[in-house]
Amino acid sequence: MGRRFKVGIVVLFFLLINLPKNGYSQALIETVISVEPTSSSVETCLNQTIAIQVQDVVDLTGYHLEIGFDPAAIQVTDVVNGGFLDDALENVFYEPTNTIDNINGKIVFGMVQQNDASFSMTPKSGTGNLILITFEAVTWNMSTDITIDPVNSMLVDWPDAFEIPFTVVDGTVSTESCSPTNIMLSNNSVPENEPAGTMVGTLSASDLDTGDTFTYSLVDVVTYPDNLGFSIVGDVLQTHVPFNYEVKSTYTINIRVTDAGGKFYDKVFTIQISDVNDAPVALPNEIEVEQGDFVEFSVSCYDEDGDSFSYVLVTTPNHGILPWTPPDLTFTADLNYSGPDYFDFQCIDTYDLAGNIAKVNISILPKAKFYLPVFYFRSY
Repeated sequence: MGRRFKVGIVVLFFLLINLPKNGYSQALIETVISVEPTSSSVETCLNQTIAIQVQDVVDLTGYHLEIGFDPAAIQVTDVVNGGFLDDALENVFYEPTNTIDNINGKIVFGMVQQNDASFSMTPKSGTGNLILITFEAVTWNMSTDITIDPVNSMLVDWPDAFEIPFTVVDGTVSTESCSPTNIMLSNNSVPENEPAGTMVGTLSASDLDTGDTFTYSLVDVVTYPDNLGFSIVGDVLQTHVPFNYEVKSTYTINIRVTDAGGKFYDKVFTIQISDVNDAPVALPNEIEVEQGDFVEFSVSCYDEDGDSFSYVLVTTPNHGILPWTPPDLTFTADLNYSGPDYFDFQCIDTYDLAGNIAKVNISILPKAKFYLPVFYFRSY
């Protein structure tokens, strides 16, 4: 029977295609051709390789495989011998009709070991990979069956050149998007004292999937509690609270981008709070004085930036005299008035930034009346 493998290409593959279907039986052994792994996935930016494996075969010397797939989900880039029949000391003959059909979704691949004048082939028994199929995803969120055609595929034994019966185990491949690879923020600073909702910067992402869409979120607030100071609306990072440079000038946040396929990428950003000249703050006060009397008191301001400032009298009291000698002042109340009065003041820093206007309320109390005791004398 060994001469059959010496006759040449045409006769060789004529024999392979026309072998008797019922001429061989492997007693007590069930040979299986399977997709390994039976379930796998491939990302759109990467290639994946699966094997067509033969299990528990006896005296294998050649095979012909026809494999189907959905070309809308994957495209096959390469098919090579898996090594089970490949040996450096053996002559190997590949079918001239081996093809990859990415239009109709079909792979045809066959090979046979053959004798020559100086070498006698050794049939292979056991389990191993017949072929390796490398493919890439066309788009994400799709699935395709990898089907082994049990009618047109065949295994050939030696020395009888009969077809070895087998069963098949098909596989499935799902396609996934590639994860985003980077997040960019157009600006990473915001002035202090700005209201909640102030824009910090615009977010964008890098992804190898053309035309992918993204959503952004702040994640892991336990590790990054500064997340609470910010929010994301669409692709805009904005403040969630006003910030005070003098209290805290840098915030560390963690942003996640998620693509349309559910893949995500996280990146940590440091947001700088820029210092703004804070206006000095004038503090309100309340004083009491009797009519016609005077009271000494002080007015005060503070400046978060530590700038020096001057006091300005905005409105004067209506019922008394107030020489302007801040911060220590003396108010003298009118003699003939009791009731409420007030004056307003503010502070202006060295950069001419005026602060708030504060009010000092004055309560002018009625003058306490003192009565001299009256003595009555009676004569007896």
